[in-house]
Amino acid sequence: MESNYTIDLTEIYAAMKAYIPVEIVFLLSCTILELGTTPILQLLTGYFIIYYWVYFIHRLQHNLPTSGIFFYLNTHMSLHHKMIKILPRWLELLVETLENLWWFIILYGIQELLDIHITPTSIIFLAAIIYTSTHLINYTIFTSDRHRAHHIHKNVNYGPDFLDHTFGTNSDEDFEDMSHMIPNIILSFLITYWLFKI
Repeated sequence: MESNYTIDLTEIYAAMKAYIPVEIVFLLSCTILELGTTPILQLLTGYFIIYYWVYFIHRLQHNLPTSGIFFYLNTHMSLHHKMIKILPRWLELLVETLENLWWFIILYGIQELLDIHITPTSIIFLAAIIYTSTHLINYTIFTSDRHRAHHIHKNVNYGPDFLDHTFGTNSDEDFEDMSHMIPNIILSFLITYWLFKI
């Protein structure tokens, strides 16, 4: 029986061009932070856990209620995603910053509570700064079409883009060029390195 499935090399090249430069910088940053202290398999596992954590915790927040106590617990939806703002923009972005950082504090807390340290603390810290700065600066302050689509249709573009493509939550078939995150990663790495190594 003959298969109708063909490999589209153009699509593979587009995905590699969109993702590989930023992945090299992020993985290199993680490796330098944990060099000599974390086995490579644990490092790689922690690296991938961060991506899945961000995707699924973001997706979960979009499906939690926003009424009652959840208005205060899910400020990502009750404040940041509301078209009519009830707070001054600077205060709303400050609350969103704390909300984003909280996602990583939860991951850290789960690992501490269970005494299972798969993702090194320095990588959780690094990812927290990268994610928060990218979300608030690159996507919110400077805006992007994908982030705008995410605010219009709450069930698309959770990020990272390759997981949106994997789980069918991308707003279109194009691959997002993630290289705009490289400055965020480098600065986040320098801050993390200074705090954890110096």
